[in-house]
Amino acid sequence: MLEGPDPAEVLLAFACNNHVDHMIVGARGSGGVRRYLGSVSTAIVAEATCSVTVIRAIAASDNNDAEV
Repeated sequence: MLEGPDPAEVLLAFACNNHVDHMIVGARGSGGVRRYLGSVSTAIVAEATCSVTVIRAIAASDNNDAEV
């Protein structure tokens, strides 16, 4: 288990120390620029030295449109 006061910093340090070449992170997004990415995923995308894929969940209102 990884621990630290800043989740992005801990994940970035782990990736660097373990020579990670691709990170996959989730995003909730809660407003502003972070509407599309959360604060942790925003920091990881900005600071990672490897490729980063961000997966965003479908919003509840969008989910209703997806039903057929």
